[in-house]
Amino acid sequence: MPGVEVERVSDAVWRVGTPTVGLTSVLVRGEQRALVVDTGGGPRQGRQVQRAVRELTALPLVVVNTHDHWDHWFANAVLLDEPGSAAEQRQAWGPPAVAWEARAREQWSEALGHEPELRPDVLRPPTGTLEDGAVLDLGGLRVEVRVLGGHTAYDLALVAGEVALPGDLVEESGPPQLDRTSSLDRWVESLDVLLATGTRTFVSGHGRPVDRAFVVDQQRWLAAQRSGGGAGVGASAGPG
Repeated sequence: MPGVEVERVSDAVWRVGTPTVGLTSVLVRGEQRALVVDTGGGPRQGRQVQRAVRELTALPLVVVNTHDHWDHWFANAVLLDEPGSAAEQRQAWGPPAVAWEARAREQWSEALGHEPELRPDVLRPPTGTLEDGAVLDLGGLRVEVRVLGGHTAYDLALVAGEVALPGDLVEESGPPQLDRTSSLDRWVESLDVLLATGTRTFVSGHGRPVDRAFVVDQQRWLAAQRSGGGAGVGASAGPG
């Protein structure tokens, strides 16, 4: 698929990079179910993610959205409404206490600029919530859930073995982005939590997987912005 990058990160984890805003979606494959983390910003990108996923597995899908920015969940319907999918597959999971519909209205015009096929009736926000410490059992593989924050008010991070899936708490392709719900203090604390898990590889929300040293450097950079020692974080100008 032109512009789509599929990269094996571990025995069970693949990065699926798609062109729109350089999003990284993630496939985690167990023995009985497969997890898709962040589906894309609309039907066009969602179909790219779906095709890449279905080339790797035919297993039933679990969909998780790491946070409420449009580029991570506006494509949910593409994967949730696959022909033949069971009722339990037609639900996406996300962090608690998110006003998904309100956030969609705030971001609609930006999303439409990238996904002209978007219609409000195709949006499928998460209807299930994941609490801190929850475990997703994919059959032979357990994925741990951490509810954190900083990039937005509530950011999910997942840990699959020695691979962390931090959403946009870690960004490789550009500087971290802030919006009105961001908190530098919480962001720095959240990276402490992720580093304490001992994972070696972090699949960034935009860009390529990175190692622990990259995350430590990004944490120091964020701390410098917090204390006024840097040039400033990219204010929410674009998706993230």
